[in-house]
Amino acid sequence: MIITNDKPVLVHISNWHRKWIIGGIFREAAEACSIEASWQVYPTSKRDFLNPKVWMTKLNPQFGNLNVYTHQDTYFSIFEANSEQLKGSRNRVFITHLNDGHSFNELQITALQYCERLLVQNVGMENLLTSLGISKERIVRAPGAVNRDAYKPSENLPESQYVLFSGDFKYRKNPELVARVVESMPDINFIVHGQNWEIFPPQFLRGLPNLKRLDFDLKNQPHLIRQASTYVSLALIEGGPYPVLESLASGTPVVATDTGFCAEFVNSANGRLLPNQPDIKLVESSIRDAIGMKESVWGKDLLNGTWQWKDIGQLIYL
Repeated sequence: MIITNDKPVLVHISNWHRKWIIGGIFREAAEACSIEASWQVYPTSKRDFLNPKVWMTKLNPQFGNLNVYTHQDTYFSIFEANSEQLKGSRNRVFITHLNDGHSFNELQITALQYCERLLVQNVGMENLLTSLGISKERIVRAPGAVNRDAYKPSENLPESQYVLFSGDFKYRKNPELVARVVESMPDINFIVHGQNWEIFPPQFLRGLPNLKRLDFDLKNQPHLIRQASTYVSLALIEGGPYPVLESLASGTPVVATDTGFCAEFVNSANGRLLPNQPDIKLVESSIRDAIGMKESVWGKDLLNGTWQWKDIGQLIYL
């Protein structure tokens, strides 16, 4: 790490729409490992982000050789703008949200060769990178972590039942199927915790009596997950998703499509793993199974204490 006045300087290259991946993950992991660091986030404005050649020139004079922590999309962008600067840096890049058909172009493959450490969330990403000639020694599987002070099992069986969808609206979240499921199960209450779900599909605009929409608030997430009968992800593409780990740690069963790392964590003892684009009847029966499962697992950490932030910090920094 870069030492300035005996304190390491960690340079996070933000791409603005992934602030949690860039800021939250690296910071939580460092603090869990008692790494006291000076946090520097670049670029400092959204306008500057669009012109990496300009703002990147500010980095070297201030910090010398860099420790760069960023997301793959941003890394590829700044490598194209100033590859020589990154070739001399210690680059640690988070690879997320790749589907099975993803391919890298020649420049991106070259850029990956200059990464000291590549952090991936699941086995599929690891296999993809090794197929490109990236040595396994430089690939670290870091699915994610859970703050056990916030995400923990309930002390009492929740009195109300509801199914939780969590995350901001994106088409890869499979909103059409989400809407069909809510409509097809009028006897079950659903909560969607995320931004912009009112824009699609039309059913969310009209309102459904068994659906409640809440704007995402990180402070409310632990309580919503802990009290939920089950957490559901019907996504088409995911790197994780993180709420799978948070739900399991909170004693909440998970129903999830086989995307991201779900197959590595979800099983018949803690939920139901679905194929991608599942039949709606299968989704319905799986949700009902998970609701029944909650009654017997609500007081248990279904991750058995694994994947704490210090575990991820050791993978990233040590």
